[in-house]
Amino acid sequence: MSKTAIIIFSHVPEIEARIKDFAGFKNTRRVSALFTKHFIELAKNTHTDTFWHNSLVQEGKNFGERLANAFESMYAKGYDAVVCIGNDCPELQEHTLQKALKAIENGKTVLGPTTDAGAYLIAIPKKAFHKKHFLQVKWQSSCTYKDLKALFQDEELLELKELQDLDYLADFYQLKENKLVATALEFIHPVSKSIFHQTFYTQKSIRNYDFKAPPVIN
Repeated sequence: MSKTAIIIFSHVPEIEARIKDFAGFKNTRRVSALFTKHFIELAKNTHTDTFWHNSLVQEGKNFGERLANAFESMYAKGYDAVVCIGNDCPELQEHTLQKALKAIENGKTVLGPTTDAGAYLIAIPKKAFHKKHFLQVKWQSSCTYKDLKALFQDEELLELKELQDLDYLADFYQLKENKLVATALEFIHPVSKSIFHQTFYTQKSIRNYDFKAPPVIN
């Protein structure tokens, strides 16, 4: 059986709050920490080695280089397959992640497209990863998913269901029925102090994730 790792590839909340704006710096930082904690726990629930590749440990001059180096570092650690997710796709559920893990352990490459032509999940067996070609993808553009699909056209490829990620405040209201998004909206527009303090993800509970970059999350 292949040895597989999951990467959560994201900014630390402090930096993400400087790049995105979900109703102010503090609210964006809280939402980022909430989502990061959620996806770390989601990955851990699969009983797969999980790594948080955040802004403090990523290496590279641009997004493509940082992502490619993250994959490469996992292969160098001895992993045969790497599944990479971000922290901004609340529609991603554990059963979908498990489906990707099963496929990659059977030698398949797995891609999860987003509605804005990006990808919420990229799973690549070591044998299918070619850094030079990976870097040629037009990352963070309207061509990203098309380029990724073309890159792996000669591989056995599994495409997952298209999901929506969160880039703007308006995206939250489109997904307001999602439980994770509903919790985030309480941070952005709390209905009352009592509801805010009753939520599981208080500022105290997420603070431990703000700036740590654990090599592996057990």
